[in-house]
Amino acid sequence: MKFRTGWLPDPKPVHRASHHELMAAAPPSLPTPNHMPFRKGEIWQASYGMCTGESTTRCGQLWYAMNGVGEEVMLSGAWNYLMGLLAPYDGEKPESVPEKFPDDGASPSMEFQGLQSLGLLLEEEFPSPQSVGFDPARMFRAPTSADLVEAYDATGLQWRSILFANTSTLRDAIRAVMVRRGAVKIAMFVDSGVMNNTGQLVTSINDKDSNGGGHDITVLDASNDGFAVLDNWWRVSPELAAKLGIPVQPWGAADGTWRVTWECLFRHCRQALAFTGAPLVKKADVQALAHARGARGVGSATWPYPSSADARDVRRAAPTTPPPPPPPDTRRLKGRGT
Repeated sequence: MKFRTGWLPDPKPVHRASHHELMAAAPPSLPTPNHMPFRKGEIWQASYGMCTGESTTRCGQLWYAMNGVGEEVMLSGAWNYLMGLLAPYDGEKPESVPEKFPDDGASPSMEFQGLQSLGLLLEEEFPSPQSVGFDPARMFRAPTSADLVEAYDATGLQWRSILFANTSTLRDAIRAVMVRRGAVKIAMFVDSGVMNNTGQLVTSINDKDSNGGGHDITVLDASNDGFAVLDNWWRVSPELAAKLGIPVQPWGAADGTWRVTWECLFRHCRQALAFTGAPLVKKADVQALAHARGARGVGSATWPYPSSADARDVRRAAPTTPPPPPPPDTRRLKGRGT
């Protein structure tokens, strides 16, 4: 089985802060780098090269859940991907922007930059393949004025680049971001073996496989020293199949996740980014919002590796109760992430 990938390297330099600034600005507030308890909602990229957009959707869903906004706030993967297609033309003459974008994949950095500047849309506002009402033609043409107006008051996405030099620094950096309630997305090369995964631990990838490609995924659990648990967008569950009237497509573990050793992840990692703050795009009752922001969930699992520097940081950070929430605002609020 050959699945679509879609990661592309940055077509031009993209300025971004590093995860080190996040570590300086925010103490750990989760006991372990395990975001599985916050994962809600199924994501599917179908046959499109939109893995970057769907990975951003999962990062957003995790970030909103971890920061008390809502358990299943789903950003539009189709809109995310469109921003990745459009962003490389920023600063270019309007006539240079194509009427229809090719489905060739996108750069995660350019996508984040586009979302930061132009704003976010929710899944119900701009449906993706996993939703009824998805229109592929809409995903590949320049955004309408109405879409841009709807997204405008949700500008200001906050993100950082994760810096690493070897397996240990990659693992430690990912853990440091995740215990600070930041979501992590990884761009890596995947091969036919990964595409045919049925739940087994991935220990090697053939980077010369002609069927492989760059794929953008989200880290769900980094608490194990031997491997990371990652999300993916290839599986079609029986529930999604029934909703869309399409065949079931198993992939990976039963829940659509997969495991890869840290050494293998480092060898094939092309880029790592942290999703560290998002504008509020869900219109909600102000009082309910204020209550939610003051009731951030904290996992109950214990850290299994006492020798880790991040484990020591987490223990020193107790108690993990966050500061009181800011006064509620009557507008659709801009990002308040770290």
